Amino acid sequence: MEKAKVYFSDLRTSPTSNLLDKMERLLKRAGIGQLPLKDSFTAIKIHFGEPGNLAYIRPNYAARMANLLRSLGAKPFLTDCNTLYSGRRSNAVDHLQSAMENGFNPISAQCQVIIADGLKGTDYREIPIDGEYCPAPKIGTAIADADIIISMNHFKGHEQAGFGGALKNLGMGCASVGGKLELHASSQPKVATENCIGCNICVKHCAHDAIHLNTERKAEIDYTKCVGCGQCVALCQHDAAVVSDWDTSERLNYKIAEYSVAVLKDKPHFHISFIMNVSPECDCWNHNDAAIIPDLGMLASADPVALDKACADLVIQAPVLHSDNVLAKKHEHEDLCGCDKFHMIHPDTDWLAGLRHAEKNRLGNNGLRVDKNINCITLMAKTMEEVLERFRTIEFHDDFDMIVAIANGGIVPAGIINQRLQKEVHLLRINLRDEYQHPKYDAPQLLAPVDFNFRGKSILLVDDRIKTGATIKLARELLKEARSIKTFAVNGTADYALFDETCFKFPWIL
Repeated sequence: MEKAKVYFSDLRTSPTSNLLDKMERLLKRAGIGQLPLKDSFTAIKIHFGEPGNLAYIRPNYAARMANLLRSLGAKPFLTDCNTLYSGRRSNAVDHLQSAMENGFNPISAQCQVIIADGLKGTDYREIPIDGEYCPAPKIGTAIADADIIISMNHFKGHEQAGFGGALKNLGMGCASVGGKLELHASSQPKVATENCIGCNICVKHCAHDAIHLNTERKAEIDYTKCVGCGQCVALCQHDAAVVSDWDTSERLNYKIAEYSVAVLKDKPHFHISFIMNVSPECDCWNHNDAAIIPDLGMLASADPVALDKACADLVIQAPVLHSDNVLAKKHEHEDLCGCDKFHMIHPDTDWLAGLRHAEKNRLGNNGLRVDKNINCITLMAKTMEEVLERFRTIEFHDDFDMIVAIANGGIVPAGIINQRLQKEVHLLRINLRDEYQHPKYDAPQLLAPVDFNFRGKSILLVDDRIKTGATIKLARELLKEARSIKTFAVNGTADYALFDETCFKFPWIL
């Protein structure tokens, strides 16, 4: 079956095209205009960020999204649900204040801001899905009542889920406070008696008559009646009603997938993720640790499962930032390309479990295979015209006797260069990576003997991509008896390079 499509835009700009413009073009290219937006209440699910955390998506992007949706006939609003833990987003009053501090208000965001599960997190709808772990997820009412769901996701690490992307933003982010308890807890809530002041609010609002005050005016839970709805946790303002035992990462991701199914049930939906400020932990913290990789770009899709997998693949293949961050300090001399950075940071997490469960529940595209070898990204590639223009205009300041192409990637660019330089082309068969750009060998390998005379010659050494420099290093060693060697790359760092971008798709690769 046809694979899901995920569209990518890099972060390069020009005087005529800023990042907001690129985001809008990306959304249109990916098909957001195909949604039935006219006169629809359209929920833009976003994380407003805990005050003190600065890694969240800028409100400028939310405003452009709102304006785009409005131009297509929608009635957009920004939304999120209250948190289970005590913080500055555990009730709607503090939540809205926090959102405004971080730049999300009706003026800056160009639309209304609504806390979906009400004042204390108790305003929700149960959406029956007959899930294996969550039969009827508790979804914030404003989201449950929306006609269309748009998720805007900051892609980053997460201490329990592995990473936070579209599924986490939907499944955990759209859950009411009681729903978040169901997601996180493997058992019913408990009472921390040292914090209980006997205010009686949990008793008054327990729909199942499961809580009473004892003789010491401390709340007690009758577990024969408690259904684990989380109402008491949501209402308690003194951290007395709390989560009991936290669930495993695997089960948490299963539950997140099922909650995502409930959020999107019978609703048109669309998703965009930002691989920027990739912090090791969630935006729910009141701080954000240093980013672990360079900013990569924006990705959009109608399929949240494929979107999360595509983002994860890009982060896995990206080099670690060699700055003061949690990965670089432990791996000073490694780029970690091809390594699962989220699992390295949080080894007890299993993010892939959630994607598999989401696919099992038909949340992703029919026939989508979720495994480590999938190549589900449709990048917004450079056009052939763009690349050929760079070939035509690049200036070669050296005089070369021959062109040596590192096969197979260097064959096409060497052929194009030959049209200009009119020099003989030879092949150097070196390989490191497979068709998915994953390392195939521990180090680059020479696959065939060098069968041309290069001694005393001036060489232009050509490859399509120079990423770590390992292949070029081996090539230089093999050709060390040449008079001089200059390097050429279509993308990367070289003596002559057409582009140097983190994410790049060659127009001649199908």
